[in-house]
Amino acid sequence: MARRIAFLLIAILIAIYYRWTARASGSDFLWGYDHLDGYYNFLGRAFARGHLYLEIQPSRELLAQPDPWDPRVPLSMKWHDMVLYSGRYYLYFGAAPALVVFTPYRLATGRDMPQNYALFLMCFAGFLFSCGAFLRMVDLASASPPAWLAALFVLTLGVCNGAPFLLNRAAHYELAIGGGYLFISAGMYFLAYGVGSQRAAWWLAASGLMFGLAVGSRPDLVFAGICAAAFLAWSVKRRDFVAYAAGFALVCAAIGWYNFERFGNPVEFGFRYQLSGPGMNRLDMSPRNWMPGLYYMLLAKPVYTGVFPWFRMVFRFPFDNPILHPLPPTYFIEPTVGALWLAPCIVATALLERRRWLKRLEAKTVRIVPAISSAAILLFLITTHLASHRYEVDFAPLAILAALTTICVVRSALPGWRRAAITAGTVLVLGYSIFANAAMGFSGPYDDIMRYRPQSYMRIVRRFSPIREYRPLLNPRIILVFTAAVFPESEGYSEPLVTTGHARFQYFLYLQHKAGGLRLVSQYEESKVAYDLDGGPTTTHFYRVVYSPAERLMHVEVDGKQAIVHPVPTLITAPAEITVGRDPSLAYVTAWTFTGRVQVLQKIVEE
Repeated sequence: MARRIAFLLIAILIAIYYRWTARASGSDFLWGYDHLDGYYNFLGRAFARGHLYLEIQPSRELLAQPDPWDPRVPLSMKWHDMVLYSGRYYLYFGAAPALVVFTPYRLATGRDMPQNYALFLMCFAGFLFSCGAFLRMVDLASASPPAWLAALFVLTLGVCNGAPFLLNRAAHYELAIGGGYLFISAGMYFLAYGVGSQRAAWWLAASGLMFGLAVGSRPDLVFAGICAAAFLAWSVKRRDFVAYAAGFALVCAAIGWYNFERFGNPVEFGFRYQLSGPGMNRLDMSPRNWMPGLYYMLLAKPVYTGVFPWFRMVFRFPFDNPILHPLPPTYFIEPTVGALWLAPCIVATALLERRRWLKRLEAKTVRIVPAISSAAILLFLITTHLASHRYEVDFAPLAILAALTTICVVRSALPGWRRAAITAGTVLVLGYSIFANAAMGFSGPYDDIMRYRPQSYMRIVRRFSPIREYRPLLNPRIILVFTAAVFPESEGYSEPLVTTGHARFQYFLYLQHKAGGLRLVSQYEESKVAYDLDGGPTTTHFYRVVYSPAERLMHVEVDGKQAIVHPVPTLITAPAEITVGRDPSLAYVTAWTFTGRVQVLQKIVEE
């Protein structure tokens, strides 16, 4: 009873948290509309009307292009990342979310479901299924933890699965991944209840269907379905295996038909007809991608900072060394934090291969399937030339599910102080993981809550920022007075003078070396203002930088003369983030440090 109450309370907490995250970045739930412009709204509308193509006509200018898939075709002519084939638009992204969520809602109401609400539903349902699978798996292993520890494990499944990060931006990319997470979790749930059950055939048939729908969301998740089939082949009766295989094959056959009807090929998902950027409409599978892929998916470090949420994601070159570890040509990368930094508990998935604590075949099967599946999906992802933090949701929840089950099994097998030690270590590791993933969920991929709801952002961060130096301020009054003596550098080299803030609304003032002199550059978002300095390339200058919150202008004086007046409409920065002679933001606008000598004479930061 205590475990059920704990699960119910955590589930309610996760539902509230997911719903808040889905709306925190400024996207309200738009109910009652029948022409929302989300890509999955388009696809759900098409299915409801009985066809596979989207009801959007490609522009005449696009169709007149000799190669409309050329990345150089202007965005104004096309819908980015849609598929163009035979004069019609299609979606490369998996159809399962549209088939299961958007189309039924459209048929029932005649309206479009808001995409962010659909993602909330899929992520929350996936969380519930993963919890059910976990509780069943530890019961099969006779390793159920006490209620308080089970509550911590359930909270970990809800916060560390990557769903909060996805919910921060509910675009079609995240919806496909969220659908994959839902169906993989459901597949594991039915698998866990099917193994060892007297009605195994029904449970396993449902599991096969769910693993098939996962492929219909994210094709790389086919490895999970194959791994489940491989282990079921030798662990259950033939009739039960056939039930699973039939369910999985049925959905895969439907996917093949869907592809054939669109592109004349059952294994063509439309990827090579995608209207995208350079190298994005092909899949470059090569061992040369293993090193950067492994780094970005598992090892990429976050930035720890004193400014809330204290943990953030930045772009890094592999191992912070682009010279020793250059990226392969056309390698696509978005900022990531490696899964080992977010959920270090996943290393526990390897423990049971060294020690044989599991005795029951059913328990071994349901524990091995998510472990091997996550490894297979990870191997596929790192072999491609595409890396993004959201891709971790394809394999990390499975790895966490296997790891938490492993921890429970190991803990139950150890006596006395050893059990207490592993329990204490688990609490510390999972506590860190929950903190790190909550921080990622707050910031999301683009710090959209700061960008679209700065007032809400400020209210939240002030509650968690007791130290003034690390408390972000909205449009503070800033006065900086300093001198800078420049050392010679190569032409084009940029070095920082002033840096403020992080992520959104950052401001940079830097020197750019040019032939025979220096150029002072003021940069805010996409806006730049430049000023050529008097004197040679090594002249020492006196600077006075003032931000006026009333005017929303950045004034830069050099040697007593006004050099730059730059509009800065919104400036969010903590005093500790206002640096002179350093750029700790890892935005790669300039070098990290000023190579010459900088002397700060005055620094004033006021609300």
